[in-house]
Amino acid sequence: MKLKSRLDFKSIRFRLWVNFLAVSIGILVIVWFLQSFLLNRYYETMKIDQVNDVSTLITHTYINNADNLTREIASLSMESDLYVMMESQGTLLLFTPEQDTVMPVYKYRSELPKLRRLISESDKNVVSYKFSVSYEQYETLAFCKLIPNSDDTPTFLYIFAPLYPVQSTVTILKEQLLNVTIIALIIAFL
Repeated sequence: MKLKSRLDFKSIRFRLWVNFLAVSIGILVIVWFLQSFLLNRYYETMKIDQVNDVSTLITHTYINNADNLTREIASLSMESDLYVMMESQGTLLLFTPEQDTVMPVYKYRSELPKLRRLISESDKNVVSYKFSVSYEQYETLAFCKLIPNSDDTPTFLYIFAPLYPVQSTVTILKEQLLNVTIIALIIAFL
């Protein structure tokens, strides 16, 4: 009587196990790839979109002469972790996501002349670029929008967005998990 081998390489059980193992390894490789190479790009793209959305809301509120302009900007600044400044006729309004102090917002004041120069040289009413503050470990997105006024005096909206993961990270990870799940389901049904 011949003993049957413990591993039957031709059995359905073995083939199913190998396929399951291959799919599991594939999912892990995809997750690793997304986390290692695309997380920073996802975050940066999402932060840029967030800054554009916030600037649109602030511009709309400003143009409609809303009484709650400062309250709206302060709320958006805190919710989105953005440093916001508005400049009109030499007056500068500062908004910071930290309630206790406005000191961190002053570190961005040195970028204002560069933003004004870039927007005056541009044919658009929006400019942005990334820069690093020498003592910080992350880059910051500098954004400027020229808001037209009826009396031909320019109003500049400045938004500074530190490019470090905060609340946006959770959203990014949810999107990535959804993408990996969809890819895994597609692979599983092939």
